[in-house]
Amino acid sequence: MKELKYFSILEKLAHEIQRINGKSLIESAEIINVDIKEIEDFYNWFERIRIINNSKIAISKKLELLNISHSQLISEQNAFLLTKNVFDKKVPRYVCKYKPLNKYTEDMIKNNKLWLADLKSFNDLNEGLNPLPENIDDEYIQAYKEYLEQKHNNGEKIELNASELDNFKLYYENTIIKAIDKVRVSCFTKSKTNSQLWAYYADDNKGICFEFDVLKDIDLFYTLLPISYTSDYPKFELTKDFSKFPVKETFLTKAENWSIEEEIRLVKYEDSSLYEFKKESLINVIFGAKVEQNKINETIQLFRYYNYNCSFYQCDKSKSSFEYRLIEIKS
Repeated sequence: MKELKYFSILEKLAHEIQRINGKSLIESAEIINVDIKEIEDFYNWFERIRIINNSKIAISKKLELLNISHSQLISEQNAFLLTKNVFDKKVPRYVCKYKPLNKYTEDMIKNNKLWLADLKSFNDLNEGLNPLPENIDDEYIQAYKEYLEQKHNNGEKIELNASELDNFKLYYENTIIKAIDKVRVSCFTKSKTNSQLWAYYADDNKGICFEFDVLKDIDLFYTLLPISYTSDYPKFELTKDFSKFPVKETFLTKAENWSIEEEIRLVKYEDSSLYEFKKESLINVIFGAKVEQNKINETIQLFRYYNYNCSFYQCDKSKSSFEYRLIEIKS
């Protein structure tokens, strides 16, 4: 996959940035021990991305310059954004998902599909916060009325039946509710050795943990977003752009006492709840410390039957840390 190759080159370039500064391509390739053709491909790719992300160039012109379809344009943009987010450490390259060992997990293995859940089914009652803006003044209400006139009435003046403030609140709350109903989320974490997560999400250590390399499945993971933890209830910043939705405040903010989970969310704004993942993106499978040997053997055989090429481990207590240690299962 070209993204993996480019990510590796990006890391090497960043590591040797002082030595590479002002050098030619050939000299740079020698410094980071990369073939000259690979580094040329990398810079060509980077130039394509510069064009894709240039907001001053019309989409039609971008398609013409790059000789690609609109879907390819979106795909390349997603690939760059995820690669950059990983490189900038905004999201981790490797994410983990804890599951109990049950029929639904077996179906996930057989069909290589992730279930993305409705926020209403989550264990935190504060999921899908509705942080209604405060201090809504007349100027803001007027801007909202003009927005409605442009959006719904072709710029013609309209009269709001109830008070402007009540209408705004109703519009805002309904918009949030409709968005929450449509959003689907799958939760991941950075850690595969967190004892609390093993106890809570993996059937008291009798479950399983899937570890994915997100750069091996960009089509799925490009909407991976980190959770922010706070002791303050989120406030929605007022703007005059009513088309913008407060994603972070609504879907990506949790109370500080959840921070032990180090959560990263895969967020999709679509009607579907099942999303296929590429088998090569699943790199490690970890069994809980209480999973019996016959169940481990049976599950490994299931992975092999469905042509996964991942490594297998089992958790065990550490003698020096509250974090679990991993023991590789040789085969």
